[in-house]
Amino acid sequence: MFTGQPFTVPEHIEPVPGLADRVEAMYRAGRYRTAMDEVLRQLRRDPANAEAMILAATIVYVSRTATLMAAEPLTREQSASAILAPVAVQCSRCGAFWYAMGTVLPIPNMIVANPLGVQCPVCRYTLCKDCAAAASHQGAAIPCPAPGCSGTLEPAHLPTGRREVLPIDPSEIERVIVARDGPIPPTISEALPAVTTYVPLVADDAPFVIICRSDPSQMSDASAPVLARRLVDGLEHDMLLASGAWDRSTPMRVTGSEDDSDYLVIVVKLPERQPPSAFLAGLMGDHLQRIADAKFEHHGPCWAGLYSADVTGESAALLQAAASDAHQADRLATRTRILPEYVVVATGIPTLDLPAARSQFPHGYPAYVEQLNGSFRLPGYGLNFVHWISCSDGATTQLHLTFLPADQSEQALLAQDLVEPDMRRALGL
Repeated sequence: MFTGQPFTVPEHIEPVPGLADRVEAMYRAGRYRTAMDEVLRQLRRDPANAEAMILAATIVYVSRTATLMAAEPLTREQSASAILAPVAVQCSRCGAFWYAMGTVLPIPNMIVANPLGVQCPVCRYTLCKDCAAAASHQGAAIPCPAPGCSGTLEPAHLPTGRREVLPIDPSEIERVIVARDGPIPPTISEALPAVTTYVPLVADDAPFVIICRSDPSQMSDASAPVLARRLVDGLEHDMLLASGAWDRSTPMRVTGSEDDSDYLVIVVKLPERQPPSAFLAGLMGDHLQRIADAKFEHHGPCWAGLYSADVTGESAALLQAAASDAHQADRLATRTRILPEYVVVATGIPTLDLPAARSQFPHGYPAYVEQLNGSFRLPGYGLNFVHWISCSDGATTQLHLTFLPADQSEQALLAQDLVEPDMRRALGL
């Protein structure tokens, strides 16, 4: 679980096999960008890994001269990553942050030349160089401004964390919505820095991000919450978010981004996970067995992963929740989850009647699949698309499956029964 709390070097460090050797080799070759990508991915999976955090702190502390001369300098996005918040030192007054080697080399009585800030060793109240200059009195020691603290500010070298970073486990995120002030929506490369600076995700997590349009002057304190609610409700209406999404949303206004634009970033948590239904799991197993018995001509590793316990277990849990949502709302309901290598979408439809089920997709089922794929930026990122559909009247349940493998040499499967007959003919199905 990512907490963002200040990092402390533990007495015992459990090494990740081969990680230090790989990162050290890249570091020595000046390949800081690739080395940091490797470490950030490790910390994305395991935020508590001390070895990876020490390696990250070592890389990010590289001198400006070394960075300029490196074969692969760090990017601004990497240096500002929310994942590195536990080793950051942040000014308590203005919010500026930097990194200090005291994070990984806690040497007693350390002398810091030309420090970037000052800090109280008692409570870690910190001021950057500019704020400290404004608070100093002709070179005299600065008493700690924190209420009730009797410490004195000294050169800063201990991590404080970053208070604006969202403490959330990435595995609990359903989607991240991004809008930029003005009529032109950002590209994914423009939007990602606004996300990864404040949310513990990496560039590989681009499929989580949904980019939305905004109107000019919608990012003020008064307007941003209204815009956030409108965007979340709209995506829920379009069946791209599970019901009740606003209650699971955390909106954040981001100013001073890389492109000098104001952004609205909305992190939507996954709904509470329901245990998979043994009944639905059994139906899914039977359905997959029928597909296996059909002996597809191009049935490779992507299909094999679809049968794995992790994918089928999560699919069954999502399908149970979607079916429950559908019967409560008496309309189509969808749940989604991004797993390693798989995007799993589960849709519940509260009817067995196929014409009625097809009518739940206003623009047709193929258009809905295309909309879902577009929202996850598929095909791409090596992700397979899995869409389970449960049609049920409460007593009887019929399952349908669409599967689009990331490896396009493997055969795709479309839930043809949900496609209108005239559209099937047009598609040659």
